[in-house]
Amino acid sequence: MGIEDYFVEKPELCSLCKGMCCKSYPGMYLDPYRFEKIYGFKRDFVELLHENFLTFKICLGVPIPIPKFTDSGCVFLREHGCSLGREKRPCECLILIPEEETLVEGEILCKHNPAVSYIECFKRWKEYYIARSVYLEFGDI
Repeated sequence: MGIEDYFVEKPELCSLCKGMCCKSYPGMYLDPYRFEKIYGFKRDFVELLHENFLTFKICLGVPIPIPKFTDSGCVFLREHGCSLGREKRPCECLILIPEEETLVEGEILCKHNPAVSYIECFKRWKEYYIARSVYLEFGDI
């Protein structure tokens, strides 16, 4: 199964909280090949990130692309939700299972699909960087 098989199909429930998770944490692009399909490929990975308002988070020593984060949250969060179309959103955003209790409690109680292994995703990114001979110079981000 691919990660897209785990994407949640409840955007209407997700949008009711006005982006609580988006205001506290930008989602990661967990699948390198989906990321490449969306943004293309450049050996200078940092330049590719800059051009698309992205940065990275180091997870188990592996840089994982994420949207840039501002004082108001994810750079793609707007008044009516994410400005990215569903086809461009980070995988982590799309595997989040919305919980109605989040709306009642006022805190994020949504959960990620337990079938998705973050460690496997990080390994896939590491293999991707090696296979593509991606240039990784992170001093500017």
